[in-house]
Amino acid sequence: MWCADEIGRIAEDKGLSASHNGQIGSVIIEPIQGSGGIVPPEGWLTRVREICDKYGLLLIVDEIQTGFGRTGKMFACDHEKVVPDILATSKNVGGSLPAGAVITTEKLIDDFNPGTTPTLAGNAVACAAGLALINTLIEEKLVENAAAMGKRLTEGILNMSTSKYVGQVRYKGLMGSIEFVLDKKTKEPMPKKDVNWILGRLAEEGILTSASGPCGNSFRVQPTLDINKDQIDMIVNTFDKILREYDK
Repeated sequence: MWCADEIGRIAEDKGLSASHNGQIGSVIIEPIQGSGGIVPPEGWLTRVREICDKYGLLLIVDEIQTGFGRTGKMFACDHEKVVPDILATSKNVGGSLPAGAVITTEKLIDDFNPGTTPTLAGNAVACAAGLALINTLIEEKLVENAAAMGKRLTEGILNMSTSKYVGQVRYKGLMGSIEFVLDKKTKEPMPKKDVNWILGRLAEEGILTSASGPCGNSFRVQPTLDINKDQIDMIVNTFDKILREYDK
């Protein structure tokens, strides 16, 4: 919770209040850090909302990666029933086409200048694709599937015979990452050359992913929301197979 409380400390140092006219106007966050797959603790987003309300700050949530079912809820904010003042979304909603939206409250919408338009606004094909995607998410229960498959992936990775190389598995739904280490106790990161070797072997086995995070050892395994149990098990078994090769 330190990061959330730090927002409050900065606001306090600036002498802000709920009716302030200060230089800080908003807090912009990702509910889950996309690049590193960092999942904050339960209650973190609620705490940030409370601090924003206390000091009169707008809460702007970037759900470009987490939105539309990826975390096992339609939006990541829904896990804690937090309502942001502004929510930004893109990527997932377009189903590979260029689509996005800025969602805000009725109170704030009047402050937006009329006539502000991006270059690609109102693309009919992208809008149709977005509506079709939302309907498919609901009708085929893909949000619920993401929650169940994310749990299966987490449990599978933690139960691998080679789990000694797993530092952390950080997931909400199908959003997160798998951190590989040389030592489970010390959390010494797996070296970049070893990470690259594993990435190459994964590609040879038909699994395309990437590694990121502060030490470059967090594998971003984020499959499509319609993935099934057999495919999840294949991913887990492939990781286990490759790590057994690495162990030799």
